[in-house]
This record gives sequence, structure tokens and C-alpha cells, in this order.
Amino acid sequence: MGGRPARRGISAVAGLNLRHHRVPGGGKVQWRKNVEAEQARQADEIEGLQFLLARLITTDERALLERFSNGDGIIWERHDGGRMNEHLRSLHRLRLIAPKPSFIALRDELQKTGGSAPIPPINDMYDVTDSGRKYLEMTAELPDIQAPDDDPYRPV
Repeated sequence: MGGRPARRGISAVAGLNLRHHRVPGGGKVQWRKNVEAEQARQADEIEGLQFLLARLITTDERALLERFSNGDGIIWERHDGGRMNEHLRSLHRLRLIAPKPSFIALRDELQKTGGSAPIPPINDMYDVTDSGRKYLEMTAELPDIQAPDDDPYRPV
């Protein structure tokens, strides 16, 4: 027999122009509607995840995390009503920052001896974790929809 050799496997499927392939009974229309519906569902999921990711921490917590990441000097502010402690606890609870080994050693030594020491700058106590860096990277391009610090729906 002459002519073209028969295509087999993937190359046979690739040779079909499925985008314009017509099936009796409107199969093309149904396939396109299914694809559009799936894309709409995925877009909704992405928007929801972006919303949650952007609101995971408050704007003040994000600013503090960025300062840690940039290596900026962070000192304790007197009379802040405990807000710095709240921000640190939140970032630590989410594993976006972690205590430095030197700070852990100092804390443990002071607990053993019952001694005291001056409070070091905050960035001498904590480091941004890999998760914290990844969070900053992932949220850098998100729309500005972060939770305000006084968001009544944010857990304490």
C-alpha cells in the first residue's frame, strides 16, 4: 500500500487538531465550556489563596518581617503597649522568624543562673526563617489587601 504511514501513539493524537475537531452532537462546544469552567474555578481558587496569604499577618508584622529580612537594626520601643511582643509571637508562631542560637544559649544561661542581662536589639535575638523569606517573596506582588492591625476577625 502506498501513501502515508499510519501514525501511532502520542504522535497520532498530536496530529489531530483537537482545538478545531468537531464531534457530532456539539462535543467541541461542551469541551470548550468544560475548559472555561475549570479556568474560572482555578481563578477563584487563586484569588482566595492570594487573599488568605496577604492577610496571614498584619501590615505591622509584615513591616517587621521585612526589617528582619533587610538586616535593619530593630530596637525595643518603650511604651508600645506590648505590640512588639505580639508581633514577635505571631511571626514566631507562624515560623516566619526563629530565635538565633546565640540568643537561646544566653536565655538558657540566664535561666540557670537566675541572672539578668541587658535586652539585646531584637534582630540579635531572631532571624528570618526560610519560610519567612518565601512568604515575603510570594507576597511581594500581591495586591494590597493585608489585614489591618485592628482587624476584629484576626485571632490573637
